[in-house]
Amino acid sequence: MKWRVTYLEEVDDDFAALDGSPTIKVRKAISKTQQNPLPRSEGGYGIELGNKAGVNLTNFLEIKLRGAGLRTCTR
Repeated sequence: MKWRVTYLEEVDDDFAALDGSPTIKVRKAISKTQQNPLPRSEGGYGIELGNKAGVNLTNFLEIKLRGAGLRTCTR
């Protein structure tokens, strides 16, 4: 089952701040997660963020691209 991805308006600024190569890697990671949008604990790719330090990111997953030194967040 493939999930629909919706980007926040701020993503344009974030992508503009990156040069071409990391942008492609981030989009590929999001696409990969779109195919299986589950936390690692359930066989997916993301790390559950939860509610920490007064910021509620429950239902959001963090995706780390270690080789590129990047991370992204998906819901």
